[in-house]
Amino acid sequence: MKKEILVYSPGDPNDVSIWSNVPYFFCRSLEQQNVKIDKVDISIKNNIFNFPVREYSKIKRKILQKKYGKDIVYGFYRNEYYDKVTLFKMQNGERKYPKANVQVIFDFSHAIKNGKPLIMLCDWTIEYYIKEHLKRLPNNYEQKLIRRQYDMMRQSDAIVSIFPRSYDQIKKHFPDKTYYLGHIVNSLEKYKDNRTTQYKKKNVLFIGGPKYIKGLVFLIKAINNYNSYCQNDEKLTLNVIGITKAQIKINLNTDFCNFYGYLNKTILEDREKYYNILSNSRVIVNPTANWNGASSLFESLYLGVPIIVSPNIELKALMKEKSFCNFCDPRSIKSLEEKLKLTFSETFEVFAHKSLEAHRFADQYTWDKFAKKFINLVNSLN
Repeated sequence: MKKEILVYSPGDPNDVSIWSNVPYFFCRSLEQQNVKIDKVDISIKNNIFNFPVREYSKIKRKILQKKYGKDIVYGFYRNEYYDKVTLFKMQNGERKYPKANVQVIFDFSHAIKNGKPLIMLCDWTIEYYIKEHLKRLPNNYEQKLIRRQYDMMRQSDAIVSIFPRSYDQIKKHFPDKTYYLGHIVNSLEKYKDNRTTQYKKKNVLFIGGPKYIKGLVFLIKAINNYNSYCQNDEKLTLNVIGITKAQIKINLNTDFCNFYGYLNKTILEDREKYYNILSNSRVIVNPTANWNGASSLFESLYLGVPIIVSPNIELKALMKEKSFCNFCDPRSIKSLEEKLKLTFSETFEVFAHKSLEAHRFADQYTWDKFAKKFINLVNSLN
């Protein structure tokens, strides 16, 4: 029987900017495998009708922050209104596409039971996020959210995590229906061997939104120190994508920085600028502690750009002892300086090997390979 998959997306899946490009690439790669995809946008737009609920969520969050701390896992996307509207939109989508025989949602917190297999595809659970990213135990309020999420996951027929250690954690709860099909590379560009040009560059690239500002500040300080003992022709330039200079609230020397802000890949000019900067970078660096944006890092590796990052459980699982990945201590600027010094003192032969190894490593995680594995999973459910 020909498969028809109903996809519940947290935004327009035709928009490449939604959820780190995942819905866009997921739908496109399966369509290229001749799978019919029905797309349903289950996001809730910010409008006058839900304005009171959003304001209520802000007030409730402030109250919870006073009781439990500023990093409480709560917001508009964790309240009862959002859950009910999401289910309503899923039910409408199911009625609109009755011929679909499989359902997919990029979420572990919402489920629909209608007799058709439901596959949840996401990164990690609330419990995992709190323990591994926030480095603490869940509080009493968050325990309720965790129990609810696991209740939703029980209603699914298959659970797919895109990270290996997250998969290990989920499998402990749902051993018979949890899968890891490999990570994914979200790139709109194909690999081109640009190693000779890259090697000549004295530049560093940082990609990340405002939540990574601490890591960016750390990097700026490290490069500032590095440049202080270099000749002018050896000094480094830092290109920053995703953050503007105005968003950095502390006083820093940024004379060696180029700030590009957010570059929207759905806009041709922005996309060309993004890939021109990325493919002509010597190294991409994000020293933010605990998490540093896997999507941009894997895309960089696919295009042959080595990385320097702070270690986290997922990257260590995927890239331990890989020549193209250097881990720095997120508490030590000196550690990052040393990694930069090693990078920019290596021979062309060393760099060329690292760059090619980076591409070959990431190439095993392209969407066409993921799509084939996913289709096999779908076929196993029927």
